[in-house]
Amino acid sequence: MKIDEKPSKGLDIEWILTIPSTKITDQLETKFLEISKNVKMPGFRPGKVPMDLIKKRYSSSVLPDVLDKVINESLNEAVIKKKIRPSVQPDVNVEKFEEGKDLVLKVNFQKMPNVPDFDITKIILEKSILDIKQTDLDNTLNDIAKNHERFAPLDKKRKSIKGDLILFDYLGKIDGKDFEGNSGKDETVVLGSNKYIPGYEDQMIGLEVNEEKTIKVTFPEDYRLKDIAGKNAEFQLNIKDIQKRVKNISVDEKLAKELGEDNLEKLNVKIKQRMEQEFKQLSNLKIRRQASEEL
Repeated sequence: MKIDEKPSKGLDIEWILTIPSTKITDQLETKFLEISKNVKMPGFRPGKVPMDLIKKRYSSSVLPDVLDKVINESLNEAVIKKKIRPSVQPDVNVEKFEEGKDLVLKVNFQKMPNVPDFDITKIILEKSILDIKQTDLDNTLNDIAKNHERFAPLDKKRKSIKGDLILFDYLGKIDGKDFEGNSGKDETVVLGSNKYIPGYEDQMIGLEVNEEKTIKVTFPEDYRLKDIAGKNAEFQLNIKDIQKRVKNISVDEKLAKELGEDNLEKLNVKIKQRMEQEFKQLSNLKIRRQASEEL
């Protein structure tokens, strides 16, 4: 990790922290691997769900937790390395973050001043108390259910539409020749997610299971693989399965398992622990500010 300390006055500190992308990627892969051992999805055997599908379904819930962990670990590492004691919780802002690239943070805080001897018994601090009720947990679970993504087999055969989950194989050629990453088996994509290059997913709309189709696309000029950037390609697609998006998801045992927990009770415990942790952080920040003002 790189620590760039900006010029400051008095007790104010400003850092620019550059965290290697590998630190985030490694923790994401570890989390996805843990989920893959227990997750169950229609059409796949337990423990055999494609990692690509797991990442698609759980990245929105896993990434924030991983980023929080990486940011906290990096901040603690920087504080220890610089031998500085913050007087309050540092203000952390993400300056730059793209998948596969380094995370850049801007950190502002005040360091502890040199304080003369004082009578600590004269300082009065107000401590907040958290009372989490079941209704609080229920409201949080309902919000999670509204944003959760689930797919199920089609009731009857039909053509693919935007929002469907597609399982497919592909083989690509440029001027009749292979290129890096030109083929894949049992790949998954949610149509409309823009996971693939422009025009790719649009041409997958209107297809049926077991249908084959050749599509033509152009790689963007700024594509990550410079050898094929800006070039035209043809992909032979084989549609193996189509699943529809499930609406109005209930808060039940199935939801708990899809979120990586054994049952709804354990999911409640996890959510409660997260709420308590967030409250603890805010409460500590409040107490530190009170103490700083008293001093």
